[in-house]
Amino acid sequence: MSTSTEDFFNELGDQYDQVIRRCVPQYAEMLESMMDYLPPKLLTRIARDQASVPALKILELGSGSGNLSSIILDRFPESKLTVVDSSEKLIAVVKSRFGKRIHHYQKTLFQDLDFKDNSFDLIISSISIHHLNDDEKLQLFKNSRQWLTPNSPLAFCDQFRGETDAIYQKHLKNWKTSSFELGSNEAEWEAWMEHQEAHDFHSTIRTHFDLLEKAGFQSIDCTRRYLLWTTMIAM
Repeated sequence: MSTSTEDFFNELGDQYDQVIRRCVPQYAEMLESMMDYLPPKLLTRIARDQASVPALKILELGSGSGNLSSIILDRFPESKLTVVDSSEKLIAVVKSRFGKRIHHYQKTLFQDLDFKDNSFDLIISSISIHHLNDDEKLQLFKNSRQWLTPNSPLAFCDQFRGETDAIYQKHLKNWKTSSFELGSNEAEWEAWMEHQEAHDFHSTIRTHFDLLEKAGFQSIDCTRRYLLWTTMIAM
């Protein structure tokens, strides 16, 4: 068993993209839908004359192999994107894909991040925040609120618990069925579940709302859910 989340994803390395698409049902649809719910003010900025509008500053928490990074760069080609991941190998994969198109690469844990207030116009994340327990989630949300410019969004999709254990177990059962239909197998599934048991902290939608409110966000919504896979946006 991997000794840390970093070890697990370092071991996946170049295989991360194939594994994530087998083990996350409706993966591409989830990423695209998260972008579709970003506030109009961000989309308005890219429609203007770029010479007169400062580039959007975007922070991506947990870059993985760069699939969300690719969508961000397509939607906001003039943005200054900072990507963070704890895996050295995955940071290397993203660098090989995008090079200087990404403004800054940072290998670190979320708990160790430190940015100035009002540093970003958007903070976004895909399947990463569930590696934090609820106290750590709350601190990350508090930090994110400080790092964001006024009235800017935090958007993320991740794995959430059901409100009851029965619903949660049903989600897990249907997730396994969906993953096998996408090409996964018993060995891969068991490795994923072993990692989940050791390193993942699935919280409910209700818990996420409470944590975001405690962090100072006022406009919070769930924009999509399929099994465990849930998308939220907070202003």
